Amino acid sequence: VQVAHGANWPARGAALLAGSGAGLLGDLPAAVARWRQPVATVEPDAGTAAHFAALYAGYRATVQHVVGLNA
Repeated sequence: VQVAHGANWPARGAALLAGSGAGLLGDLPAAVARWRQPVATVEPDAGTAAHFAALYAGYRATVQHVVGLNA
């Protein structure tokens, strides 16, 4: 998985969309190519897959319960 550095990547994406839409940065692919920052690569840890699968199953069960209450 490749992730952007820093915490401001949502604002950067919004700025790229706005600037491109307003014609200030050219088309979107060109603007992204000029403003692209290096990304970090995160390798998944296969040892934690079972743990997160169990957490996700609990989440899904909770959602189904809440949906059932609202039906």
